[in-house]
Amino acid sequence: MLLHRGEYDWGVFYVWHGGLVFYGGVILAVFSIIYYLKRNQISVLKVGDLLMPGILLGLAFGRIGCFLNGCCYGQVVQGLPWSVCFPMITNTQGEITGSPAFIDHVHQGLIPDNALMSLPVHPAQLYESLLVVLFFIILSIIWAKKKRFDDKGNPQEPKHGFIIAYAGMLYAIGRFSVESLRGDNKSFITSISYSQWVSIGLFVVSVALFFWLKRKKTATTD
Repeated sequence: MLLHRGEYDWGVFYVWHGGLVFYGGVILAVFSIIYYLKRNQISVLKVGDLLMPGILLGLAFGRIGCFLNGCCYGQVVQGLPWSVCFPMITNTQGEITGSPAFIDHVHQGLIPDNALMSLPVHPAQLYESLLVVLFFIILSIIWAKKKRFDDKGNPQEPKHGFIIAYAGMLYAIGRFSVESLRGDNKSFITSISYSQWVSIGLFVVSVALFFWLKRKKTATTD
């Protein structure tokens, strides 16, 4: 985008001002990992099953970071015992520079710009953090039960990819639900947000992967 003075606006690259989202990072990482594994002739499904529980556990800590930063906040709610209020943050020049929930509420005219706190909101970040920890436990249990044995007690190679499918379905449902409580999302086509549409797509792909794996007869073929 050109400025009036003929210079380029490099603000699109200022990622420390926002713009980075989990879904975008995962999509780029998935394609990069698949390319690397295929190039080195490593089973994509086997490595994917190994990575998925840890990815969700890492996301739990990431959402705690979101909570501490004040981004990805929830909708305004009254009378909820665990609702949270985010404070006004100013820099050395007295300019309001942080606490996205507070800034958003000021811009909407919900609170005056000299208020000390935002309105109480759902701690949506912590909701998702707790959900993905639960999903991590579920997937870890499924992973522990993956190993199969033949009639002689010898371990058999299980089918790979089911952990990926389960993780995709679980996270899609959880993220779609939490998004309905988010206060910083803009709707995209009706009242559904961008991330909710991605969640729908992820769920469909994960279900398709699950049934495709069910039809497979061999365990080692990707």
